[in-house]
Amino acid sequence: MKKLITLLTSYALAIFIGTTGFAQTLDQSQLINNNSAITCGVGGYNIGQSFKCGLSGALSTIKIDVKQITTGGNFTLKIYNGAGTGGTLLNGSGQIVSITAPGLNAFTLSPTVNVVSGSDYKFELTKTTTEEILLWENSSNPYPNGDEYFNGIENQITIQIKNN
Repeated sequence: MKKLITLLTSYALAIFIGTTGFAQTLDQSQLINNNSAITCGVGGYNIGQSFKCGLSGALSTIKIDVKQITTGGNFTLKIYNGAGTGGTLLNGSGQIVSITAPGLNAFTLSPTVNVVSGSDYKFELTKTTTEEILLWENSSNPYPNGDEYFNGIENQITIQIKNN
């Protein structure tokens, strides 16, 4: 059976892992913010979050908690192997996702990305043109399995995340 994983991040991020045809299982989650936010897009940064998978399977969904929309629109979501500033891009050239409302935004990956328990991965969100949003984060870094990245630089802060 093929397992599906969803990621929910701390910009609120969630990662869920499940089996095709069955309910998904939450793998990683960090939804606690301390009223801190970071800008992604024009006038801001390309934002990323590393995470360590607790389950093996297919990463199917990433959920990101958006605090505020300045200019909504399309962003490119990329998934990389490994933490840090390098890593192999795992989802082709990235996937275009639409962010037009505050709150928890869920993005279904197509195709899914195969991940291995105990391995590090990172997602990155970049603007496509003039989009700008604020993402919830936690400056006390309560998530022990990864860090936030902005413009490729590691930051000891955590975006709100959740993985399936």
